[in-house]
Order: sequence, then C-alpha cells, then structure tokens
Amino acid sequence: MDCVREVRDGAPLRVIAVRSDDFATEIDAAASLIESAVVADVARVDRLLHQPGRDRTSNGLD
Repeated sequence: MDCVREVRDGAPLRVIAVRSDDFATEIDAAASLIESAVVADVARVDRLLHQPGRDRTSNGLD
C-alpha cells in the first residue's frame, strides 16, 4: 500500500493519495490519516487555549 500525505508541523494535513490492491485497505488507511490529523489539531487548539495569560472570556472577534 502506498500513502502520500501532506504534512505541516509534524501533523498530517490531508491525504493526497492512498493506493492499494484492496479498496477496504485504502478506506482504512485514509480514515487513520484523517483521525491522526484531527487528534493533532485538537491537541494544538488545546495548547493554544491553555497558554498562560490567554483571555478565555473573549473569542477575539469583539
């Protein structure tokens, strides 16, 4: 199976191509890459929200 993905800051951004002889394997691989990207994004947002001195009462759109 070949997987090509775009990566920034060590986190996968999107699946560019997943190729295999078995379509179910392609679906599983793509789902795994997407899940990894979501987990990395949630962790990044969590770190940003918990920075010292961060005003948690404003959404920054005021």
